[in-house]
Amino acid sequence: MKNVVIKWVGGKPMASLQIVVQTKMLKRLELIGMHLQKSLMKKLGKPVTKGKRTRFRSTSRGAAGSSYTFASNRSKAGEYPRADSTNLMTGVFYDVIKNPVSPSVRVGHQAKYGVILEEKLNRKLLRANLYEEMAFIQRVARVGG
Repeated sequence: MKNVVIKWVGGKPMASLQIVVQTKMLKRLELIGMHLQKSLMKKLGKPVTKGKRTRFRSTSRGAAGSSYTFASNRSKAGEYPRADSTNLMTGVFYDVIKNPVSPSVRVGHQAKYGVILEEKLNRKLLRANLYEEMAFIQRVARVGG
């Protein structure tokens, strides 16, 4: 194989090449962020099953014979949280940071209890989703989708 040497004369061609490369990288980061957001929202969309029960005795919450709603299958440790409300699912966001030196994408959630779910209650969330989608991220980073 022959050695190929590219010689730039002047600054303009290099600057335009840098802009093209940076634009392509930002598009890839946008695609990665959007994919991570959608995949996590899909995993968080599994609902909690709710049922009704009848009170057998009077309590401060209601009289005997009245009914109340309860959640029958909440998530367990090592699972993605199940959706009781949609706050955790709709709070997932991504943001492409357009730093010319090191562009990056940030994926997170706005719900404060997301950190408690992941760190203290051992539920899968951002970190687990990142690891599960690593093959997609590597493919997009290498070839652009």
